[in-house]
Amino acid sequence: MEMTDKTNNEERRRRMRKSLKFLIFGLLTLGLVFGSTSFAGVIQIDEVSGAWQNAEVFIYDGSEYYFNLLGFPKDGGATISEEFYTYEDQSNLATLYAKITSGPIGTPEPTTMLLLGLGLIGLAGVRRKM
Repeated sequence: MEMTDKTNNEERRRRMRKSLKFLIFGLLTLGLVFGSTSFAGVIQIDEVSGAWQNAEVFIYDGSEYYFNLLGFPKDGGATISEEFYTYEDQSNLATLYAKITSGPIGTPEPTTMLLLGLGLIGLAGVRRKM
């Protein structure tokens, strides 16, 4: 009896690992809607560590918002995990926690200086032709 239980548990773990690869190794596409503004982004998930990188930014009503995917909640959300398990050929519902923060839209200094420099070059070119 013990051998059968051990074999069943190993088979179950093997199927879970195989299913997990489909979730972790690849891309996760998100679609969010805020009022009349929608946002779609792709989150790249690292194939070695399983960590995701999601510096997704979107603009709504003149403000810049940053979308940061936190993970899957455990124990009602007190603990958040990057892992999610489901059996192969089965469906499973999951909740994802994310943090959305806002900040003003600013023009980076290198861009400002580049625009100023191009304007001065343009003026010098026009003046030279005259």
